[in-house]
Amino acid sequence: MSSTKHYQELSGSQTGQIQVSAPVYKATDFFHGSMPRVTLNGVDLDIEDISAAGMTLRVPHEICVHDFNHPQTLKLTQSDRAFFECAVILSGMPKDGMLKVLYDERGVDLSSIARLNAKAILEAERGRPKPAVTYAVPAEYKVFCAEALDYIADRRQFIESHIAPFEDDLSFAESEAMCRDLEETSRESWADIWERGNKLVLPFQGDEKVTSDLKLFTERLVTREMVGGPVWHRCYYKPMGYPGDFRIMNYMYDNRPEGPSFYNRYLHVLGLISGTAIVRRMDYISEALDSLNKREDRENLYHVMSIGSGPAREVQLFLESTYKDGEGYSFTLVDQEKQALDYAISAAYRSLTPSRSNVIVSGMHTSFTDMLRPMSTFRHMPGQDLIYSAGLLDYLNPSLARRLTSKLYEHLKPGGTLLIGNVNNVNSGLYWTMEVILDWTLYFRNRQEMFDMAGGCKGAEVEVDTDETGSVYMLKVTKPA
Repeated sequence: MSSTKHYQELSGSQTGQIQVSAPVYKATDFFHGSMPRVTLNGVDLDIEDISAAGMTLRVPHEICVHDFNHPQTLKLTQSDRAFFECAVILSGMPKDGMLKVLYDERGVDLSSIARLNAKAILEAERGRPKPAVTYAVPAEYKVFCAEALDYIADRRQFIESHIAPFEDDLSFAESEAMCRDLEETSRESWADIWERGNKLVLPFQGDEKVTSDLKLFTERLVTREMVGGPVWHRCYYKPMGYPGDFRIMNYMYDNRPEGPSFYNRYLHVLGLISGTAIVRRMDYISEALDSLNKREDRENLYHVMSIGSGPAREVQLFLESTYKDGEGYSFTLVDQEKQALDYAISAAYRSLTPSRSNVIVSGMHTSFTDMLRPMSTFRHMPGQDLIYSAGLLDYLNPSLARRLTSKLYEHLKPGGTLLIGNVNNVNSGLYWTMEVILDWTLYFRNRQEMFDMAGGCKGAEVEVDTDETGSVYMLKVTKPA
């Protein structure tokens, strides 16, 4: 039985935060992007943030603010419909273009403001003619999306008919095994669907207007269904503020059904099928780590650097599966996200028997911009036997990708190798699922563009390989010994 602490024994908050005030919400988040107009003293302003105490308003520099001592009426309107007003007091002069106002009335209810805003938006829709469809989307693609959704609906109906009625009685192992069975029956069909999607959208890759319309159309139809799966949801909504965060990568590497219901878990495994190339890329790099020990000029300590390391599961895989006690490796994991580095370093050391290993794993918390500076932190590093980037350069335009490739090449020791993975633009690749369904924008390169990345690496031996799935190119740049 758990013991109950007396009040004087409770430790309280461990965050170090003593003062707590009313929560402040960014206006764009609070109003879900449907911002009302603010009128104060006859002037239209924009809301920056809102709380139970007041608001922060953006004030143009040419606007003169005065009369701080008397209440003024603040009015909110949506589509020319006033839905809320109250008296406010100006809290001092504007600072950095921001003006704080405090409510001068009791009982201002934020949830009521949000509801009234939504009601005003709905009322504005009444009587408004249905907008003409202006998508530059080929009819063939619209039919394809309907067929893709029909396939998902068929699987959902199967689950609702044959599994959902008793899924609460299934053990975790039983549920996972059944989900795996359904995954295997879907693998080939789902691969055919995304390859058809690629064939239809890749020809418009350079057309911004059509690509934008394709994405908008797809997000309104296909994406809305797929985000029921946790991996699709995280990829699309990007809770850490950027795509490809280390938790998304871990979903792919863990390869387990996830989600509150069997149908959610099924959608999740479809995402895992789509992301198979990410796992194969990890296997490719793990094999490259192992190949260091097969060199004729074997060294006592190999220096290895991962750029944009994320969770660095390839290091963990190598240490768990092929590493032999006593071999010397120094891993430097470079990433902009400290949580990813903390995870990666801890996971690597859990894969070792410290007393029998000769492995050092360290992290370098730095930004991409810092990597490109002439006096970057890399200048203190010894020459590296292997530098690799599994996915960072996917995000860089051709000029920046070439600059970073050259920069990394400089830090190889003679005979060292640089490996760069990059998604490609073939029909069997990831373009439809990542760019179009998930708004996960990358540079999908062809083979020649991969060679071009190594254009500044003088004297290098350059090869371009393809991963097992054919969805990712691997650029291999070797420095002369």
